[in-house]
Amino acid sequence: MDFRQRRYRIVPAGLVIAVFCLFPVTGQTAADQSSAPLPLVISVTPEAVGAGDQVLVSFEVPHQLTDSAYITERPPQKLPGLYLVKGPYRNYLYDRGEDGTYTVRTKVRYYYASRSTGVKEIPTYRVAVPDGPVYESAAALVKVGEYSRRVLTFPLEVAWDLPKDTVYVGETLPLVLKVQNQDEISLIEGVSVTAPRGVFFEKAEGLEDISRVTVAGVRLYHIPAAVYMFIAPSPGRYFVPNAGVKAGGRDGESRTVAIDVLPLPDRVRTTGAVGTFTRHERFLDPQLYAGSEAVVEITVKGNGNLPFLAMPSPEGQDLVFSQAKEELSIQADSRGYHGERTFRYAFTPGKEGSVRVQIPEFPYFSDKTQKVVVLEGRTLTARVLPAPSFVRGTEADLLETLVPLPAEKVRSVQALGLAGIPSTYLAFLPLPLGFAVLLILRIRKALPGVFLLVLMVSAGDGFSPVLEQAYDLWDAGSFAQSGHAFAQAADAFPRNGALFYNMALCKVRTGNFSDALYLSRKALHLRPRDPDLQRLPGLIEQRMELVHQVEIPGYINPDYAFLGLIIGVNALAVIGILLLFRKNIVLTISAVLFSAFIIIAGVIEYQGVTAASRDLGTVNRAVHLKRIPKESAGDWLEVPEGTGVRILEDADGFLLIENGIGTRGWVPAETVFSHNDLTSWKTDGFWQDP
Repeated sequence: MDFRQRRYRIVPAGLVIAVFCLFPVTGQTAADQSSAPLPLVISVTPEAVGAGDQVLVSFEVPHQLTDSAYITERPPQKLPGLYLVKGPYRNYLYDRGEDGTYTVRTKVRYYYASRSTGVKEIPTYRVAVPDGPVYESAAALVKVGEYSRRVLTFPLEVAWDLPKDTVYVGETLPLVLKVQNQDEISLIEGVSVTAPRGVFFEKAEGLEDISRVTVAGVRLYHIPAAVYMFIAPSPGRYFVPNAGVKAGGRDGESRTVAIDVLPLPDRVRTTGAVGTFTRHERFLDPQLYAGSEAVVEITVKGNGNLPFLAMPSPEGQDLVFSQAKEELSIQADSRGYHGERTFRYAFTPGKEGSVRVQIPEFPYFSDKTQKVVVLEGRTLTARVLPAPSFVRGTEADLLETLVPLPAEKVRSVQALGLAGIPSTYLAFLPLPLGFAVLLILRIRKALPGVFLLVLMVSAGDGFSPVLEQAYDLWDAGSFAQSGHAFAQAADAFPRNGALFYNMALCKVRTGNFSDALYLSRKALHLRPRDPDLQRLPGLIEQRMELVHQVEIPGYINPDYAFLGLIIGVNALAVIGILLLFRKNIVLTISAVLFSAFIIIAGVIEYQGVTAASRDLGTVNRAVHLKRIPKESAGDWLEVPEGTGVRILEDADGFLLIENGIGTRGWVPAETVFSHNDLTSWKTDGFWQDP
């Protein structure tokens, strides 16, 4: 058999195999095509209408649809707002072919309208032809505006975004006023909102991010305009009035929304807390003394109605509590209120021994689980020590018993600011320069003397006569003159925290607590870890009944870290020189350890210098904050005299300050004493008797 004969036999066999192989695939593909919906093109006429006008939505199906045809209308999922006016209507269209036969098409029409303006989504359709294919349409949009002087305009689409429309008494509900479905991002130019009656309604500072959605191939933006906190004090139905927004030269107004408020469970009514919370409690001072004031501190953290919850007072046998101070660190944004709130309760142990303070349970209603959660009570126990000899009466009375730090304390090693003295950097040079090996021992022996000389710069007799005069004037009861003498000593040694502590006590004795608070904070700013300086600012704040204070940052004296750098660099240089002549594992390990020591000292030095350079201050008289640094700007919040603040900026004779809870505003520069100021405490007028 030649090749030609074999070819004719192979071809039919190959065709048969191909048919059998392709048949199931072809059958499966047809089945897939019959089950997959075919595109259905819809027509929207017109594409922009006025509110109440009708819009025609039509489509054609290349089949004669009888009553057995199945047409489904699926409502829009993202942009509701259209309602069906009439339809469907069916018209049959006949098309004659070249062979004289006719085919039938069905045209289906619907008429919709909208009672409100905005961007609306046309419903999608699904048509199932009996014994035929399935057709499905894509989404489409229509813009609904309003007529103004016969001109069709499109106002902003404004709406209240409610996380839910049913809440409980006391629950914080953040309401976000949004400009919705905009085809471009516009700057919010103004918001007009009327507070609902009978509820707490406060504007929050934070806003949500701009969100976007894609509908019918068009990208639309949702722009938050404002956030308000809604809290209802009693059950019932409340209404949030319509609100107006102006953006991009256009106006818009929202609809009124209703919010149903349910009563809280009885167990939560003692606290009224709704949200998610944690609680921590402790004795503020672990050392309790008989006859002196002690403080129990309770901190509540979480997300919920933090500004409005009530904290049950602690209890103790034969103890009387008073709420001494309350501090808040709370933010309000689209998530609601979140942060922490600290309650401090003062009591006086009457005798030595143990004292037990019972912290009551703290029930709250979880807005997530819709259940009552109870933070169980706790008992704090402490031992009351005998009263020190200087303790007499209450904390307020302690101010009158405090005496200046002794001269030995003033002459001790002080904060010198070594990093800011150029000559101190010479201490880094000797050993790193690579002196001869024979001179290394001499240099190492001389270094302690160099360090001691640097440390004791402030311990000379330069201010001894002035100090003696200051103490003599204190003993004589001339407190203003004594403070002036301490100030003269501080003029020569402006980083001596003990001198400022003594100056503060002189101000206390003359009754000028505002200046005393400034000086005591300045002393603590210079020496934040000195226990002798830590108590005085709190006593004065209690006397002045001040809250929302900026705390003095704690840090290690950068002078110690600077000396550590000097020692570490020189010691590492010694080890390096020795390693040049003799390889030793001990020297290698020592080099690694000293390198790590230098890095740690450098970090501590940087942190200390940064903390010490923070510009803090004390308000020297009651003043109102202004939103802009202009004398003509209106007053909006009063800052009491003696308030500790952060100084953030200065402009045109004004300072931008921030209090302990983050409230910012501008005040005249002369109303704030800066802790870094080197002039306010030098003037004679600063030390005149009141």
